Amino acid sequence: MKGLSQVLVPAERAPASEAGTGLVNLSTKAARDPLIEVDRAASRVRRLARRVDHCARELHFSASSDRRIRYRPVFVTLTYRAGEEWAADHIRSFSRLARDWFRHRGCRLRMVWVAELQQRGAVHYHAVLWVPSRLRLPCPDASGWWSHGMSNLQTARSPIGYLCKYASKGVGEGLRFPRNCRTHGACGLEPAARKVVRWWCAPGWVRDSLHDLGAFGADVRKVAGGWADRVSGLFVASPWRLYLPGNGRVFFYKVEVAK
Repeated sequence: MKGLSQVLVPAERAPASEAGTGLVNLSTKAARDPLIEVDRAASRVRRLARRVDHCARELHFSASSDRRIRYRPVFVTLTYRAGEEWAADHIRSFSRLARDWFRHRGCRLRMVWVAELQQRGAVHYHAVLWVPSRLRLPCPDASGWWSHGMSNLQTARSPIGYLCKYASKGVGEGLRFPRNCRTHGACGLEPAARKVVRWWCAPGWVRDSLHDLGAFGADVRKVAGGWADRVSGLFVASPWRLYLPGNGRVFFYKVEVAK
């Protein structure tokens, strides 16, 4: 699995358990078993790509299933001009103005966006909006939706693949998103679609445990110690335990969970 590697850790390096930390003391037997080291950056990118993929699929299906209005997906790129500083409310303002524009025309905003860093370290955004075929989406920089630089509009032939391409890209060496910078977002998901997205973004062992309920029957949420289904009230304990050797690396190991 991308971002994960297995290593062997000698028993004498296993940390002692500390009360209240959530760490578990590794026995000699457990310490001889392979641990899984997590590449946190790769894991973050993988989670982002999965969520963006499922959000885009649900919105695309919703737009395609609307018998009243025919929609077309539109690519939107938002970039900052040189010298313009990023701020958290910029993408929020763009989303709000787009939502108002759609609402005044009697339809709902369906949008997924992804943040990306340019080589110079500047943030820019890629988005897909599902626009009624009878309407023409305003150019964001010319209309005032995006007053921080330039924008570009293109008709999308593969909206899901377009978004996943940018969501799957890692951050270049030495680059880092500004603090509190959201890397993605979605607008227009109906409650049922949000449940489906949460289901497919949950770990495989959670879905395996609740497979009888499925994506449309369960409403899974991450809770302390594992995951819970709000519909049935079932709790699925996590089989993974954390191991921190104290050198900045993060490991997990698997344990038997009582049924």
